Amino acid sequence: MGYYTDLRRILALAGIGLGLLGILLVIIAYLSALSSIGSTQAIVDAQFTNLDAILESGQKAVLNASSGFQDAPNAALGDINDALLAYAESSDGLASSFESMGSILPLGQMDEIGVKLRASAASLRSASLEFASMKGSFNSTATNLEETGVRMGEYRQELAVSHLERSATFDALRATCALVALAAIAGFLALIAIGGALLFDAP
Repeated sequence: MGYYTDLRRILALAGIGLGLLGILLVIIAYLSALSSIGSTQAIVDAQFTNLDAILESGQKAVLNASSGFQDAPNAALGDINDALLAYAESSDGLASSFESMGSILPLGQMDEIGVKLRASAASLRSASLEFASMKGSFNSTATNLEETGVRMGEYRQELAVSHLERSATFDALRATCALVALAAIAGFLALIAIGGALLFDAP
């Protein structure tokens, strides 16, 4: 009878000891898991932050370039185009004057000057068309850059949503670890309770 009593006490003490040790190990494991989750999330957050900063910088650069293509070059090309057309009109007018003088005065040089002025006016108009085409090219480039900037803004929004989803995943992982730890602690507390019951019920 004394043998069984001693064995019962040994088992009770072992149960209490294992329960306390188990609770301690669960707490250590839980804290280690939280630390690991926190470190991983910090790395992921830093990557998201860096990527968002890169996209933001690129978006600003693209939109600034788009604005630059729309403003200064187009204004300059417009001024050049207007000047060329004005010179072409003046050359045509002057050519008409020389041609009129050539019809009144029989001087071959007047007609030659008129022809050269007409040719000059035609060249100026051709140059004006080229500058107008360049202006359209700048407008097209500005539009493409603006569309790129808009797409980069959309990428930033998608990145922010993904970041929130990853944060929610880490929060869920923490909650799962907490539930597992609580369940394990509850089991070890039950083991301690059984050990205590065996110990105090021992004759």
